[in-house]
Amino acid sequence: MDAFSDVRPIPLSVLLSWPTPNYVDPIRRGPSLVIVNSVLLPLAIVIVGLRLYTRLFIIRSAGLDDLFIALAVVPAFGLTVAVCLAASRYSWDVHIWDVPPQNIIPSRQVTWAAQFLFLWATSLTKLSILLFYLRLSGSSMKKIFHSCIFATLIFVVCYTIAMTVSLITVCKPLAGFWNIAVPHHCFNQIGFETTAAVLNIIIEFVIIVLPLPTIWSLHLPKRQKWALSGVFMLGSLVVLADIIRTYYIFYLVTKTYDTTWYGFILWIWVAVEVDIALICASAPVLKPLFKRYFVSSSHSSSSLVFRKRTSNIQRVDRLEGGPPFQDPVQSPVELVPVSPVDYTDTNGETQKALPDVPPSDQTPELKHDNNSEESVFIIQQTENDEKKSKSASKNRPRNGERFQKLNNLWARKDAGSSF
Repeated sequence: MDAFSDVRPIPLSVLLSWPTPNYVDPIRRGPSLVIVNSVLLPLAIVIVGLRLYTRLFIIRSAGLDDLFIALAVVPAFGLTVAVCLAASRYSWDVHIWDVPPQNIIPSRQVTWAAQFLFLWATSLTKLSILLFYLRLSGSSMKKIFHSCIFATLIFVVCYTIAMTVSLITVCKPLAGFWNIAVPHHCFNQIGFETTAAVLNIIIEFVIIVLPLPTIWSLHLPKRQKWALSGVFMLGSLVVLADIIRTYYIFYLVTKTYDTTWYGFILWIWVAVEVDIALICASAPVLKPLFKRYFVSSSHSSSSLVFRKRTSNIQRVDRLEGGPPFQDPVQSPVELVPVSPVDYTDTNGETQKALPDVPPSDQTPELKHDNNSEESVFIIQQTENDEKKSKSASKNRPRNGERFQKLNNLWARKDAGSSF
């Protein structure tokens, strides 16, 4: 019954310690494996679809990386179907002694197919990420960066070919992998599984770290560099899932013979690794999509709110009989000197207007001596007027009256300075 029976024979003492098989109502793990696969795969497909839409229709710059990520969805979809089928029909969710005899061969066939699909789903995703790195534009480290990418690409291709050949020749004949009744010979799968998992972790870690030096060499604000680094570091979730998966592989081939019960948890982390890798590989490409449909819509809504507020202010001004509101920032006002008029002081007494100023002295002019009392007063008055103009939309003063008072103030001060 054990998949590795010719590599790691089950001791008789272990067989005798197993309870009586329960083929009618065995203890089950539950639907968690099916739920995880049913949630993560559609999410990954949506993200990949948005990536392809962005590249094909928004920026119109599709490349080989998009082709490889689209191809990676095919084995990822097949893997999810195989795992859900095995969990629901072929007793992947029960103890190994409760697996019905008629489910042993189909279960082992699905196991071999799932390993093959997992290899190609993850490898195509890695190749897509590395090809995406080649599209990163210039920096002082470009040549070194590209050399590292090509070296990693070659290693991933060789790793994929070697693992594919190993899976095909794992047993001679291959039918011996799932049918122990067929005379066969299988090589040491303990070392094969462990070595493959460790190499996979190393490759994923290299892929995550590879673009970071180039990002920090670009002429970008630090905030943007941290944001880009954070996007690429999302791949650390994939590395974490791979580490947990490797632990359960090691546990299955060295610590337990109950491969179906503990393999259930292993296949959950397989789904997490494959689908999260697809999502992380596509996330950095989605910025133009969000910029078009989210940032632009927020800007348009802000502009609409501003126009509504401006129209409301103008409506109130017309009702009050004052001039329509004008933004002092967008409509600068030129200060024109006017003839002096009589005015009333704070005590209610009418004061005579100051004498007329000669035409040559009517142009208001700020003194360059910032230490004089007059210059300080004018500068302070100008700052106060600027502050008032910024809060015009809140207080809604009547512009005509305010500008008339300001012109009178300039005229009086210049008239006083002429004496």
